Amino acid sequence: MRADNGAPGIDQTTLDQIEHEYEAVRLVDEPAAELQEGRYRPLPARGVMIPKPGRAEEYRPLSISTVRDRVVQAALKIVLEPVFEADFLPCSFGFRPKRATHDALQVVIDEAWRGRRWVVETDIANCFSAIPHDRLMQVIEEHVCDQAVLKLIRQILRAGVMWVGWPEGISPSGSHRSGRKPLDLSGSCHPARAAADLLSAFRFQCAKSPG
Repeated sequence: MRADNGAPGIDQTTLDQIEHEYEAVRLVDEPAAELQEGRYRPLPARGVMIPKPGRAEEYRPLSISTVRDRVVQAALKIVLEPVFEADFLPCSFGFRPKRATHDALQVVIDEAWRGRRWVVETDIANCFSAIPHDRLMQVIEEHVCDQAVLKLIRQILRAGVMWVGWPEGISPSGSHRSGRKPLDLSGSCHPARAAADLLSAFRFQCAKSPG
């Protein structure tokens, strides 16, 4: 969290305030006690608009949880990540350990050297807000049976986002779960996906549709 230089959430409490006024150990111990006793309630995330990289006039929405809630989410990630990593396809990159978006770009470069010179770029608009929470939970429940963990995930999803503009729904990792099966192109392409973005490398140019 310190390495990411994260901004404060809806309560405007910064990491510096936590370290100097609240004591870091309490930031871990108190939520842990609330989770064990069933009293934990996450706050809504703070919604902001940030510029898209390389596109000065275009913005994308970002949800920022409170420092306290980010600690809980980090603990939840430690529990869930190994479960779902075992099921992710090799073509999925981004928001995964040691599989960043730059690794996906390298796959496309490697495939170009192998003769796949035609690339189709796909981007799902408003991907994270478009994924239904009930369908997402169904996918998660295929791998997780611990009711306390499932309850916590539902609480985080239901906490929502407090926006000045429009809402964004869930975390990026959810897009991997909902889109874990790429398009079946009978081996004619090599896909590389990073959350809502998909690049498909082909050996031949697709025929143009009539008209």
